[in-house]
Amino acid sequence: MKTIVKNWSEYVLKEAKNHYEIELLLRYAPDMSLYGDVFNKIRAIPGITIVKVKEGETVSSITQSKIKIVKLNVKFIPPPAAMTRYLAFLRAQLIKIKDEQGDKVIAARFITPARPTAQKKA
Repeated sequence: MKTIVKNWSEYVLKEAKNHYEIELLLRYAPDMSLYGDVFNKIRAIPGITIVKVKEGETVSSITQSKIKIVKLNVKFIPPPAAMTRYLAFLRAQLIKIKDEQGDKVIAARFITPARPTAQKKA
């Protein structure tokens, strides 16, 4: 029994998931609040794991037409062999997002191509 336990403890199960990262630009209504509920709605999209405001950038800027713009980093796990379909799905889901007052995301644009994130060594 001791040898079985010893052999078992030498095997380490690791779940390798291919996380991808993308930067995107969201244009949204001026009265819309991005934090809290809207970020949670983005995180609720299937496959999305992390959403954060791009570090070192201003949180948002306002254009001449009073539309707010924010740059986000999004990490996600796409279905196998379906990256292009997933990105189209992601853009469609982002445009559907509304806050409690009915203000909504106007446009979503991918700034960088989806790239695999660096895997941490265990």
